[in-house]
Amino acid sequence: MLATLPRALNSRKNCLRLRCRCMRTLISSLLSPLAHAMSMLVITMTLLLTVGDLIARLENFGIRARNDSMQFAIHLVTRSNLSQKRLVEQLGKWSQQTRWNTEEGVYFTFSLLSTIGYGKYCPITKAGRWVSGIFIALFVPIGVLYVQNLSSVYQSMLSRLLIELRQRLSSSQRLSRLIFPNGDETIVVIPITMLTLVMQAHLIVAIVFLCIIEDWTPMQSLYFLISTVTSIGFGDFHTGTHNLSVSSKLNASTNSGH
Repeated sequence: MLATLPRALNSRKNCLRLRCRCMRTLISSLLSPLAHAMSMLVITMTLLLTVGDLIARLENFGIRARNDSMQFAIHLVTRSNLSQKRLVEQLGKWSQQTRWNTEEGVYFTFSLLSTIGYGKYCPITKAGRWVSGIFIALFVPIGVLYVQNLSSVYQSMLSRLLIELRQRLSSSQRLSRLIFPNGDETIVVIPITMLTLVMQAHLIVAIVFLCIIEDWTPMQSLYFLISTVTSIGFGDFHTGTHNLSVSSKLNASTNSGH
């Protein structure tokens, strides 16, 4: 009895060491693609900041040269006999010629890179349009490759998690056949249920975030996310505005008056 006790202790120690080694291997295998994705994210954000700041500076320079907002406001006051519909159109033109900041430039370049194009910001100067066109021609294909690479990182992380799950629950034959249909651990099939759950988790977090930050309803947040994920970008909802714009309110009042 006493002779077998050291063997049992050694066996338990070896088992603990093996588990720790497997855990370290899993963590390192997950951190490697995650670090790669983070490095690509840093490069992308640097690109967006640089190009966005450049476009904002070009737009501000052109706007200052073309339009003085005070003179335009005086012009509207002197022509107060305009109809309400015409006044809304003039306000819309004026709102497009307000000054940009770096944040708005980054927002615009992101909408270019992701091919969403919400329509909230658009360049009105020739220099801004030229830079936007060159940016689209050069970096939109790179953005597509980045999204593909990011999806492969997600797939790699999920695959390694499934392999670890199979090793821990090797007694479950049904789970093994679901993840490894051919019995080959080099070919991992990610169940559609897991992909659906991951997508739903992302949507729920984003909906809660938009409801808190933008003061939207859950339905409005879901509508905005669907138009964003599908890269449609209708433009009727966009971040950064808690309420309707001035022109939208005037349009609503005009329609109600009629």
